[in-house]
Amino acid sequence: MPAGKVAPNQISSVQLVMHSDNKGWILEKIAKRLMENLEKLGKSVEIVSEPTGHTDVVFWLYFGHSGIIQHGSSSEFQFRSALVTHVDDALKLKKVRELDKAGIDLVFMSKSHSEHISEMVRRDQIFFHVLPGTDLVHLIKPMKVGIFSKVFIDGRKNENWLIKLVEVTDPSQFEFIIVGKGWNKIVSKLRRLGSKVSLFDDIENPYPEYADFPELYNSLDLFIYLGFDEGSMGALDAFVLGTNLLVSRQGFHMEFELDDSQLFSDYAEFEERFTQQLNRYVIQQRHRQEWSWENFSKSLLDHWELEAFNRTEPRIASQSSYLHSSAHRHEIDLKVRLIFVWRAGWRFLKIRVVNWIKRTFVKHRY
Repeated sequence: MPAGKVAPNQISSVQLVMHSDNKGWILEKIAKRLMENLEKLGKSVEIVSEPTGHTDVVFWLYFGHSGIIQHGSSSEFQFRSALVTHVDDALKLKKVRELDKAGIDLVFMSKSHSEHISEMVRRDQIFFHVLPGTDLVHLIKPMKVGIFSKVFIDGRKNENWLIKLVEVTDPSQFEFIIVGKGWNKIVSKLRRLGSKVSLFDDIENPYPEYADFPELYNSLDLFIYLGFDEGSMGALDAFVLGTNLLVSRQGFHMEFELDDSQLFSDYAEFEERFTQQLNRYVIQQRHRQEWSWENFSKSLLDHWELEAFNRTEPRIASQSSYLHSSAHRHEIDLKVRLIFVWRAGWRFLKIRVVNWIKRTFVKHRY
């Protein structure tokens, strides 16, 4: 490998360039989160207002920063990259063209924007993009399932269905918020099976005030009602507040005009519907978790390492090709010049000979 060449997994230092005007804004947060996570990956990282050299990668947090093209141009193997946001006018589009032409690695924050701008600048390859992160990704929690109902000795509320449900699902993926009296035995069984349960029964936790219910409903991912006794007033409140529902197919629940996937007639249908809701929620949560600063930083680092490696190889090859082609052109030019001199000399000699013949023979003839 040529000296100075940056190979995959060999980037050890990064300078994040952020102008002082961007302090306190989202670009500063991106810089700090990128620094934190790159350091966790074992890289040496510093945030600077201007690049100082002696680093594997220089990354400008804003592509409009002045001097990107000039900085580092004298460093043969320094890899320069810049974050591109909001290309929404002709001047910014011109800036993208200039940076791309100068060999600056441009990083976009969405696939759609990178494809659109690549097309506008008529670029053969689509610009790289990396999804941004958010601090809130760590607040993602298991699906909250609410049940607002008291239970009776005869089991008319079908509360035992929850035991059967937990036995065939992953209890770590959801938690119960139960408001009502008489649940202590069921809750104890649920907890032994690994379920997380918050119980508001005026014994374990105080029963909420009615004024607090709207906030409680809005905190739920799913409200369920298992009874078949005309309808649940709790379900009515949840419906009016727009809470996601899974309720029995009977009574005034039928007047809610819910999708059929939100209704059930027996336990088997309840389990099927609940599992569908849970799977959908888990898939959505996994997708949301992709928008983390850890993923942002790792994807960017992987891109830099691969791109820096790929960019050095063609450049070295092209230099060799250029030197070879230059020598070849020089050899051809020398041959052309020699041929020109030979032809010119022959033409001159031919003229002198012809003139001598004319002077000698023609003169004696007459």
